[in-house]
Amino acid sequence: MPQLNTHPTFRSNCQKIHFPNPTIPTPPKGSEVFVGNLPPDIHEDEIIPLFSQCGAIYKLRLMMDFDDCTRGFAFICYHTPEAAAAAVLLLHNHAVKPGVFICVHLSRDKRRLFVGNVPRNASAENIERRLCRVFDGVVRVMVFEEVANPGLNRGYAFVEFQSYVLAAIARKRMAMGGECVWGKRMVADWAFPEPVVHPVILMQVMKFIICLT
Repeated sequence: MPQLNTHPTFRSNCQKIHFPNPTIPTPPKGSEVFVGNLPPDIHEDEIIPLFSQCGAIYKLRLMMDFDDCTRGFAFICYHTPEAAAAAVLLLHNHAVKPGVFICVHLSRDKRRLFVGNVPRNASAENIERRLCRVFDGVVRVMVFEEVANPGLNRGYAFVEFQSYVLAAIARKRMAMGGECVWGKRMVADWAFPEPVVHPVILMQVMKFIICLT
């Protein structure tokens, strides 16, 4: 397993990133997990050994605040989907500290958020301009007009980001009630539901876990 002291982390855009070998090809889809409910005082020296039990880590992104405290979530990319799925089965609800249980889910290539509490007279261009001042990676904003009142939107927008990570960061910030645009607290959720894991993948993961034990 890669050791932390031979592959130090670096900081980038409020993220602490551990990237052991950037020359290795990007892993296939389904190889990344989202880790939530992390305590603020946990760091990569605890996270990496724990998640390395399920397979070699391709990249870790640990979200940090300006006080060098964890913001409660991270993204861990493995080299294979089987290792990522094993992490979900083995480490979801794992206690990292007394009374603190993390959640581990497969990441999806979702980049679009449903954003509510939007002024009904705001255009897509105005919404995009405002959101770009607050969030990184906004690519496109879609709004729908009221049928009975052309020129007014329906009070919500679909916002597309450059990546899943940037969309997840924006969603987290809005969910915490910390972002105020147009004098209103923004609300957001994924525009599409989480897909379920295919039974064939689950069978492969069970075989993988048996090999680990």
